Amino acid sequence: MVKNWAIAIGINQYDFLQPLRFAQRDAELMQKFLQGEAGFEQIFFFSDNSPDINGKSTQFLSLCGSIIEASKHLILLLNL
Repeated sequence: MVKNWAIAIGINQYDFLQPLRFAQRDAELMQKFLQGEAGFEQIFFFSDNSPDINGKSTQFLSLCGSIIEASKHLILLLNL
């Protein structure tokens, strides 16, 4: 059976760039769409204040490898 997973990233506050206003909101809306209408099994959400996943930090790069290995189809939304 095919597993459809996605990663939604919405960062509003960057260290060295002008802040964004709607990146987090857009990623949240995409997460809801993929989970509801598109039927994705797992959507990982990363934002300025996203919670830990299974007790692990949501630092994006530390999780990328394991997420990609576990899924067959992956959609990556980068809202920069």
